[in-house]
Amino acid sequence: MSDDKDDSLSFGVNWSYDITDSITYATSVVTDNGGLDYVSQDFILNRSWDNHDASITVGAKVQDSSLENELSAYGSGSNEMFRYNAYGFFGSDGHYSASGTLRSTQIVSKDDIAITKETGRAFVTVNPQWTSQPITDNEISYTIYKNGKRQNGGGVNPEQSFIVPLPVYSDVRFELDTEYSDVEVDVKSQDRFTMPGTYYQLDSQVTPLRSQVFLLNDIDGNSVDEALCIGEGCKSVSDVTEGVYRVTFRHEQSFHLVSENRICIFNPEHFGNSYVNSYCLEGLDNLDEDSELVYNNMKYIGVYQSTETTLKIIQRLEELGLASKYVAVGDQLYVYVRYESDFTVAQVQELQKLETHLVSTKFKPEHLFRVTKL
Repeated sequence: MSDDKDDSLSFGVNWSYDITDSITYATSVVTDNGGLDYVSQDFILNRSWDNHDASITVGAKVQDSSLENELSAYGSGSNEMFRYNAYGFFGSDGHYSASGTLRSTQIVSKDDIAITKETGRAFVTVNPQWTSQPITDNEISYTIYKNGKRQNGGGVNPEQSFIVPLPVYSDVRFELDTEYSDVEVDVKSQDRFTMPGTYYQLDSQVTPLRSQVFLLNDIDGNSVDEALCIGEGCKSVSDVTEGVYRVTFRHEQSFHLVSENRICIFNPEHFGNSYVNSYCLEGLDNLDEDSELVYNNMKYIGVYQSTETTLKIIQRLEELGLASKYVAVGDQLYVYVRYESDFTVAQVQELQKLETHLVSTKFKPEHLFRVTKL
């Protein structure tokens, strides 16, 4: 340095300690050629939630034998409509300041007025219309293609409408991707040539999807080789291993499973468990007197209440020489009896007793197995 200037030297030490996850204590000591310059101490509170961040600092500074207290605050964040940030400062010496910004884009069309935090010159609004109330958090991914090439994408929660900016002066394809989400949409994409001011809506019907693992067995407890899903609630069936299938279905829409000519019964109250036992039984859809014998010279005769009384009646039929077989599902028994051209009086009496506990003589999957809750 030149001789007409004084050399200066300063030395500082900063130390901080996290008292909690959100509170930090910080102190600084600075010295210069003349000795101690200043000492400061600060308590800092930081909080973050959703898309918002906030920080408050309370501090004290001693310099030249003078004590100064300071308070400052900062906040920033966004919601679906705005982006904002704000800063404020106040000192015990009378100095104060404040600043902030609020940004949004207003979209006016002949049908509605929309406000979004996004910036752009062309937009699309996606309006999800749920077929039933979602019971879990779902996310839908979207992709924007510009002139056939992927431009960008993102993920959104489809429980409410959302607005996405689009490139302009381009052939744009906006596409919803639900492959890895638990929802199904009827309108997945739309193609438009966009210009400044382009604004359109994509109204998509959104259906929550559920999946459940089934263990399918025949009346003797042997695993079945194939399974199909029938009904408006069916989405897909996939093999897991022998006799084990994963079924994806539309929430609150009816479905049933079949294996060859057998209808599979199960207890929907067990939905949500790691697996649901199901029995694929023959003859449930055919109760005519002339129907064929479906199991070891037996016919299916109906669904009965599973009580101690009905079990004793079935046992009594066995004692009277009338072979029977039943499968218990929940509080119901699916009963088969050996077909006889002539029954004894005692057998008829027991069958009449059993009939008083009858639930259904005709399998109606749309009535019995409508899944409305997990």
